[in-house]
Amino acid sequence: MTQTITSLPKRQVEKYELVPPEGGWGYMVTIAVSLMFIVTIVPTTVFGTIFGPFLSSLGDATGATTLINGVFNTVLCFTGLPANHLLQKYTYREVGLMGAVIFFIGTFGTIFVTNLFQMIISFGILQGIGFGLMMPSAFTAFHGYFEIRKNVMMGICQAVFVAVTISWPALTSIWMENFGFRGTAAIFSALSLNAILAMCILQPAKWHYKKKKVTMVEMAKFAPSIELLVASHLETKSLGSEGHPLMDQKHLAEHPVHKLKAASIASLNGFAASLQNIHQIAGNTVEKEQGTWQSLAESLDLGLFKDLQYVNIALGLSLGMTSDLAFVSIFPILLVGYGFDQSEITLIMVVYFSADLVSRILLILISAIIPVWNRYVFLIGALFSAIFRIAFTMNSSYWGVLIICSILGFLRCYIQTPLPLVVAEQYGSRFTTAFSLYMVVCGFVALTVGIVSGWVKDFTGSNIMVVHLLTIVHLLCAIPWMIEIFILRVLRRTKT
Repeated sequence: MTQTITSLPKRQVEKYELVPPEGGWGYMVTIAVSLMFIVTIVPTTVFGTIFGPFLSSLGDATGATTLINGVFNTVLCFTGLPANHLLQKYTYREVGLMGAVIFFIGTFGTIFVTNLFQMIISFGILQGIGFGLMMPSAFTAFHGYFEIRKNVMMGICQAVFVAVTISWPALTSIWMENFGFRGTAAIFSALSLNAILAMCILQPAKWHYKKKKVTMVEMAKFAPSIELLVASHLETKSLGSEGHPLMDQKHLAEHPVHKLKAASIASLNGFAASLQNIHQIAGNTVEKEQGTWQSLAESLDLGLFKDLQYVNIALGLSLGMTSDLAFVSIFPILLVGYGFDQSEITLIMVVYFSADLVSRILLILISAIIPVWNRYVFLIGALFSAIFRIAFTMNSSYWGVLIICSILGFLRCYIQTPLPLVVAEQYGSRFTTAFSLYMVVCGFVALTVGIVSGWVKDFTGSNIMVVHLLTIVHLLCAIPWMIEIFILRVLRRTKT
């Protein structure tokens, strides 16, 4: 983004571009994102350990656990829509703090629950809303601080998260033995206060942007009359509220009529300067009456759903993530069904998550050395996870399952780590909206897959058939992506 123009010769314009710091306070933001995940998502991995005995005293612990976690995931995803609206009106730190406070209220409520309804309200709804507001806020902040080192820093963030996940069950068992169910819930509630600290760290990225002198040659070649218009505007216009590119501030609400196509001016170390929506920069907006639905669609930037590539990306990410989370939730049950004892299951689970951690560290090193396209990484993770899940269902020997599970754990990194980065790569200037709307799509997908999985389990009585269904879900992500990539390559070749 551009702050000032020092000279305006006839054929060359010198200006300063503000670029992400690629470090500095960005390291603190990375720590904040890790801290947020540690105090929000990690505790859900030991939900059964803490609340299992309490839910058993109420009746069906398995059914109650499935219901509560299902409500949490659904509310989390559907919060993406109000989060998108709030992030267009307020800063990501304000929205994140709002979510952190709501999340703490939910965790505090779990200390005093006495029935299933109270658990659904405190854990499923309040914590789901709180995390649903924090997650897009944190990812938006992270996106603003890094461009070149984005893959490396996200890999470090999630590696720390997985490392804590491995050690969390042991800590939880110690707390349960010494403080009981409600005492442990109180400890988790106190830890969740760290989410407020994490959100406070999310300073606007524009505060830390670095000035970089750049030269844009022959701007008049593209639009002679626009050169002076852009120059005069950029001298007086300040940056967007959270450091988003000036030309796309607040996503510059779409106007299908009179919308100018972006014209690429010059490549500046990976940043493409564009003359997008120049009529809005000149204040040349069109006044017209709009219906309620059209006004809502523009305020939420729902025009993204007209972009078939975005729809394919959002559906693919939703299918891949939903399949991964659903498989992990039934993973211990599958191992029990194979007849393994508790010590064997524990070793398999440790190997699974350790392989995940090793994979994340390896991905960090690779990303630091060579450029990585995150959509390919996600595609590889989804495709090969589907293949090895089929192998998992065809092998019941202990060592065979152990080896296959280590591979599945290794591949899990390639689904979870690049997820927000896939959106950032394709829709960097509209990341807030693109990621928030992805969350909504993921909510519908998770709800649908959950219902169909229940039908499959009730009809067949087999957990293996549920695994096959989740394998198909992975393929429904991978196959359309491969078709899109193939078509785009063919089109590029025909143009050249």
